[in-house]
Amino acid sequence: MIDFEYEITNNCCIVTKYIGNDIVINIPSEIAKKTVSGIGWNAFSGCSDIVSITISDNVSFIGYYAFENCTSLKSITIPKSVSIIGSDAFIGCKSLERIIFKGRTKLDGIELYQDNDGEWKGGCNAEIIFEP
Repeated sequence: MIDFEYEITNNCCIVTKYIGNDIVINIPSEIAKKTVSGIGWNAFSGCSDIVSITISDNVSFIGYYAFENCTSLKSITIPKSVSIIGSDAFIGCKSLERIIFKGRTKLDGIELYQDNDGEWKGGCNAEIIFEP
C-alpha cells in the first residue's frame, strides 16, 4: 500500500498528502513508476505522530506549509536536489530539533521564502545542520 496521495504532473509525481501511520517516514524516489519531484502545499500538515522524515534525492521542491503542525517531528533530512523551500514549511513543528541538509555546506542555491521576521528558519527554531 502507498502511504501517499499524489498527482502526476509533467511525467513526475508530487506528494500531496500523507495518509499512513508510520512515525519514521522515507519519502521515496518513485511512486507509480514516476519520479517524485516535489512535496506539495500542506502535504504532511497535522501529521502529529511523525518523528523523522528523510526526503529522497529526486525531490526538487518543498511546498508552503508542507510539514505544518507536525508537532512530534524531531528531524528532517533534505537532499541537495531540493532547490525551493516554501515559507513556513515547518511552522508549528514545536519538537523539531534538526533540519539536516545533505550534500551542502550552506544554503546557497536554494530559493528560500523568508518567514515573517525576515529570516529563514522554515517557521521553527530548529538547528540547521550541513552534511557535505
